[in-house]
Amino acid sequence: MRWTYIVSALLMLGATGASANLTSDAKKRAETQQKLTKALQGLSPVARSNCISLRYTRGTERYGDTILYRANNKLVYRTDTSGGCFGLDRGDVIVTRTYSDQLCRGDIARTVDPVAQFETGSCSIGEFTTYKAP
Repeated sequence: MRWTYIVSALLMLGATGASANLTSDAKKRAETQQKLTKALQGLSPVARSNCISLRYTRGTERYGDTILYRANNKLVYRTDTSGGCFGLDRGDVIVTRTYSDQLCRGDIARTVDPVAQFETGSCSIGEFTTYKAP
């Protein structure tokens, strides 16, 4: 009988810990979504495409599984990855291999730790949505 109480107590503690992790994850996702919304503030989605030209992009911004390729303050390309690029949230470097100046849906992105220089994840690039200032 005593064993049953110990097991029950341990299960309750484990459930409490898992619940705290779920709450923490939900809070982090909400914060990330707020940051993404702020980054796209003043811009409207105008088109969808399978590829973008990297020639005119000046940098990337990461928000969870979403990557923004910024051409300027009035033109941004958004792609939602398939997940798996675990280093995006930590600020790891995004590495893609392209054989032209275009990045296309289905291309593989890898994340690399900038200090240790080892791969931390990989994901597939999704469809691009073009955001422009009105």
